[in-house]
Amino acid sequence: MLSRRCHMPPGGGTDARSAAIGRLIVDVQAVSSDAIQNALLAKVEAARDLVAKRNLTGACGPIDAFISQVQAQSGKKLTLAQANGLLVQADEIRALLLCR
Repeated sequence: MLSRRCHMPPGGGTDARSAAIGRLIVDVQAVSSDAIQNALLAKVEAARDLVAKRNLTGACGPIDAFISQVQAQSGKKLTLAQANGLLVQADEIRALLLCR
């Protein structure tokens, strides 16, 4: 009997990247401040669109901007728990995108 192995490209493949970004979008939509939610969503959606176009390097920029904004709003418009959760997800996405 032959063993079948699933070979995933470095970084987890487009489906894994898209799924991780989709989960982050859902969590950002739960942010209570509309202004912060909209600003964060714009960055994550820009990254999602670049991933869909297979521009992984380009997608790192909006994710890095997202991380900077979450860090700036931590303890202000975002609770520490919210910020930490969003940062963990963003770091996972950076790893999947192979960002430097």
